[in-house]
Amino acid sequence: MPALAAVRPFGLTASPRGELVVGDAGSFSAQADSVVSFIRSTDGTRLLHLPTDLLDVVALRYSRALIPQGQPQLYALDLAWAEPSRGGLLRLDATLVDGRPAVASVRLADLMRPTGMTFDSDGQLYVTLIGTTQPGGPTATGQLLRFDSGF
Repeated sequence: MPALAAVRPFGLTASPRGELVVGDAGSFSAQADSVVSFIRSTDGTRLLHLPTDLLDVVALRYSRALIPQGQPQLYALDLAWAEPSRGGLLRLDATLVDGRPAVASVRLADLMRPTGMTFDSDGQLYVTLIGTTQPGGPTATGQLLRFDSGF
């Protein structure tokens, strides 16, 4: 598979249709320069490259298809390194802008420096946080959070 140009590829998951979905965290600045790319897994062809309004996408996951929604949803973590108060858990919804494919982010939770996530077999979402460190303060402030299914 050929290498694709990316500034800081972090998040990686497989779509329900089998494409690879890669999140590019961008420049780790206060700019919303993260993108999400859909890549054909058989030959590495980039099918779609979508800008987001997120600072630093570091994790992507699809939920299970839950009744009554019926469709898996794409979730993202925004680390927001330069502005940690803007970090969070978001759902990325497919939409059209000027007739072209796009993503719209829906903020579900404000999180301080989220880093990874996974869904369990019951549809609950687990998210890890780096946490914060203060000079002279405790260094073990990371957390593992659980979100109930169906949020």
